[in-house]
Amino acid sequence: MTSNAIRRFTILALLLCGLIVITSLIGGVISFSPVPYWDMWDGFVDFYSKVQAGDYAAWWAPHNEHRIVLSRLFFWSDIRWFGGLSYSLIVINYLLAAAGCVVFAHFLNEAFKQLPNKDTRPFFMCVLVSWLFCWSQHENFTVGFQSQFFMAQLFPLCAFYFIYKMSSVPQKATQYFVFAALFGV
Repeated sequence: MTSNAIRRFTILALLLCGLIVITSLIGGVISFSPVPYWDMWDGFVDFYSKVQAGDYAAWWAPHNEHRIVLSRLFFWSDIRWFGGLSYSLIVINYLLAAAGCVVFAHFLNEAFKQLPNKDTRPFFMCVLVSWLFCWSQHENFTVGFQSQFFMAQLFPLCAFYFIYKMSSVPQKATQYFVFAALFGV
């Protein structure tokens, strides 16, 4: 494939990627509802009520079979500071997806360092971003309770990235191991 053809293909991929991200954002705005949905009643509203009543063990209590302490920080702050309308939770979901894009982009950059032809890197970045913002996961974006699912993918990915960095940059191995362990926990 010629350099000019790769450039045109990359521009097309960039336009499609932009369209996918924009439609995902628009879909989030159109689909927004401040009414708690499904697990939000007990995992969001009931959790906050328990904490307000002095039951601080609710922070560590399992939700189904999971302990969602980090998500509960988001839930608590949404109710406490934003009136429980889930605006901040929806924004956090999109930000966590964007963080996933950043981590995957770092992986992709590392992978392309080894390849002789780096002209296709922007195309693969566009595929990656499109994949992570695809509207087929609309409930993950539009339901405020879904942050734990983004984090369940993002944090292990970060841990794996730092383990990779630990092996590829030996002089910073200890530092990368600590980061990997933190994200792993």
